[in-house]
Formats: sequence, C-alpha cells, structure tokens
Amino acid sequence: MKPDARPLKTVKCIAHELGVSDATVRRMAKAGVLPVTKSGCGGRTSAYEIAREDLARLKRKG
Repeated sequence: MKPDARPLKTVKCIAHELGVSDATVRRMAKAGVLPVTKSGCGGRTSAYEIAREDLARLKRKG
C-alpha cells in the first residue's frame, strides 16, 4: 500500500489536514460530519481513522 493511500489515524493529523483544532475534529466526528471509525479495539481512547478519499471529499465541499 502506498504511504499516501493509508488512512489518517490521529486526531492531530486529521485536524492539520482540515485546518481545524483537535476539539473540532472530535465534535465533527461525534456529530457524524466526519466519516471516521475507531481503530484498535474501538474503545474510548482508540484513535480515529479516516480514509484519505473521504478527507479529500470533505475538503472539496468546504
């Protein structure tokens, strides 16, 4: 898998790509605006994961 095809896995990386704060990413995920999944075991502290295609689609919309 090419490095640019791998999903983004941290709130910080997602926030940087969107140009928003970490808290905004968490709010957007909770509201269902960001199509994220939880990686790892899916628990409270698991990292978010978002496909780069989904992120690119959101950036084009906004």
